This record gives sequence, structure tokens and C-alpha cells, in this order.
Amino acid sequence: MNAIYFILKYKNPFYFGVGTQADRSVVKLQMKPNEPNMTINDPRYLRKFQYRDPDNLNSRIAIHILFSTARQDWADFVFEQLNPAAGEEILELGCGPAAQWQSSLKRLPEGARLTLSDLSVGMLAGARKALADYRGFFLLAQEAQTLAVPEKVFDAVIANHMLYHVPSPARAIREAARVLKPGGRLVAATNGTAHMLELDILLREFDPRFEAETAMSRPFSLENGWEQFHAFFKNVELTPYASDLWVTDARRLSDYVYSTPAGQNCFSKEQFGEMTAFFTRRINRDGGIFIRKSTGIFRATCPK
Repeated sequence: MNAIYFILKYKNPFYFGVGTQADRSVVKLQMKPNEPNMTINDPRYLRKFQYRDPDNLNSRIAIHILFSTARQDWADFVFEQLNPAAGEEILELGCGPAAQWQSSLKRLPEGARLTLSDLSVGMLAGARKALADYRGFFLLAQEAQTLAVPEKVFDAVIANHMLYHVPSPARAIREAARVLKPGGRLVAATNGTAHMLELDILLREFDPRFEAETAMSRPFSLENGWEQFHAFFKNVELTPYASDLWVTDARRLSDYVYSTPAGQNCFSKEQFGEMTAFFTRRINRDGGIFIRKSTGIFRATCPK
């Protein structure tokens, strides 16, 4: 059964809209004071705080766009690994504000159809706004561990830096394998345990009380992702992405820190100016701040 036909025919309650025709109103969730501390893979935290709208994610994306040393753009790298074909049905899990598709949607081959899913309606609203000039895509408010989609309907599933956010990466991977056709593929990006390590070292120098890490990928990382994928796919390959950061804007780097769960939990609003001044002194001294990245994409085929 065609994936999009299923969503429309059965009027899935999580269905959000089709391209620029979506007309469902979006209610922006507000932060509640004194909310208990939640983990990075708690759906309540993600919906209400970290990803209630695209702002936090956009702050992080900006750093990687503006200060990357990579020779190849990240969106191009992902598109290359996806390698879509004409007429394919493609599902993205945790699409966020559709950053991947703002430059890539027009590159999809003829007849290929894209379904963008996210658990946050705020993120889907951002995706709809970002792709307002395009048609031929669908938005689906859906949690990745329990997809309301029948078996074997998609040719490709993308999970771009999001599997470490679900409570159980294994359940999300199993769901992706379930909805893929026999020859389908899962393309998933993540980071390694040393990702952005220099930033964490700097933050401990700025405030010795900082004992966390700004990276969020330990539940599904470059080091443990192969084993998690291989439980549900016969073939798994990892392609590293060559890139580091040379940051020359202190405020942008502070924005990045304050967009992360670790930064929001460990630093007060009053420390933002002090942190920016600290980064500025380092940039003035060295010309910039070097931050090593550890990023890559798993490509899994032949669902078991």
C-alpha cells in the first residue's frame, strides 16, 4: 500500500498537513517554571523545552554552517548517502525545521515523495514555513518508536542526528526496518563520543563546576551504532564526515552552548555575557577557537 495513501485514507490523527496546503493551527507550548529536570531522550522534555520550536536547533545548525572546515556541505553529504531514485517513497524521522530539505527538496528525482515526521508540532510548523515555496511533501506528527504506518511502504528512511533522542533507539530502528520495503535502506547520522570535546574543555575552564558534555549522542553514537543497526539489518556501513570547526564569533558560540541541554542546565542567564567575553578573549588571542567534530552516517540495507 502506498504510504501517503494510507495516511490520507485512514485520516491518521497524527497527520499534520500536505505541503503548502496544511491548514491546521499550531499551539506553541510554553515552558513551565520549576519543571523537574528531564533527560535528552524524554519526549516530554523534547516537546516542551528543547524542541518546542526550531530556535535551539537552529542555533546549533548555524555554528556548523558558518564555521565548518568541511569541503562538502552537510546537506549534500546526507543527500549523497540517501541517493534517492525516481518514484521512491521517503520518510524522515525527527525532521526538525526541515534543514536538510531547504536546499535539497528541489533535487529529488521525478515522482519521489517525501514525508517529514517529528514529535513536535512546533518543529513541523517550522518545517512547513521553511518549505512554503515547495509542494510534494507531507508532514506527520509522529513519535519514531511507534509509527502509525503499515509495513513495507517506504523505500528509504532518514534519521538525521535524532536516534539518540528517542527513549529506545532500538525500538526506533526496528520501526524503521518494519516500514521499509525489502530492498529499502535506513540512513542515520550521529556523532562520536569525542564530538565537540574541545568545547567541553573550554567550558570547564570557564566554570570548573561544569561536569557535563554538550554532545548528546551517547545513546546512539558512531561507536555503538553499528551493533544497534545490525540487530535489524543485514548490511550496515559507516561513512565518516570530514569536518571540524574554527569558530570566530564568540556570541554565536555562546548561543550554541545555551541551546544545549547541558548549557541550559549548568549555566545561568547572568553568565551568558561572561561566557561570551571569555570566548572573545580566546578568539582575540588565537584568531579563533578550534573544535574537533566526530560525525558520520550509517547506511543500513536489507531489513531482517
